[in-house]
Amino acid sequence: MHKLEDIDISIDSREPKATKFITKIIDAGYHPKLELLPTSDFIIYGTSEKDVIIIERKDDSDFLSSVEGKRNEDGSWEIGRIWDQLKRMKESGVENRWVVIEGNPFSSRLSAYRKKGFTRERIWGAMEGIAAWNTHIMRTVDDEDTINWIIHLIKKQKSPKKPFTLRTSAPHEMTLKEKKLYILQGFPGVGAKTSNNILKEYDTLMSFFNNISKSKSVGDKTKKEIGKILN
Repeated sequence: MHKLEDIDISIDSREPKATKFITKIIDAGYHPKLELLPTSDFIIYGTSEKDVIIIERKDDSDFLSSVEGKRNEDGSWEIGRIWDQLKRMKESGVENRWVVIEGNPFSSRLSAYRKKGFTRERIWGAMEGIAAWNTHIMRTVDDEDTINWIIHLIKKQKSPKKPFTLRTSAPHEMTLKEKKLYILQGFPGVGAKTSNNILKEYDTLMSFFNNISKSKSVGDKTKKEIGKILN
């Protein structure tokens, strides 16, 4: 078993092709770890926190689906999920952030999205929107191309590889504050920055949970999601 310091990359356990990616990474001589990540599909580690890279992977149809919003039953409009994903990636505190798009979102094969108004201009606009979040875009041919690019990024990282995110650390190795942050970062919509803001606002987790409706550190949507988990 590898120590935490030996991990080169963490892969989200919900990633559909995680098994294939893990196999390729091991074959390349690197050490992956499969776990439930609070944000993004991949975390590539480096010597320090500033060297960390996080990546959100989408094939072409999933990319368009994530951009597309929907109208709720009450008439309100819900924006596409990619914008919340970008927000959580930014809240992680990682500066080197990527969205990788596999395939061709402009392909005639995706005719269903053309009928929904996904013109080239709209797709360009979505990519410009991603860039506005200070997040890079990488286009790859397919999942094989994606994993080769990811292995290329791992090769460029210097050793030792040190996981930075608290969600990848063993609880018994943490300080009391780190354990509190670990718990908070397990809730949807709560990244590194938000969890620190919560601890600044409240002395204890119990105080936060009991007064979450009054919290200035989290938005209404996150409050509702945390409320569902606690009730």
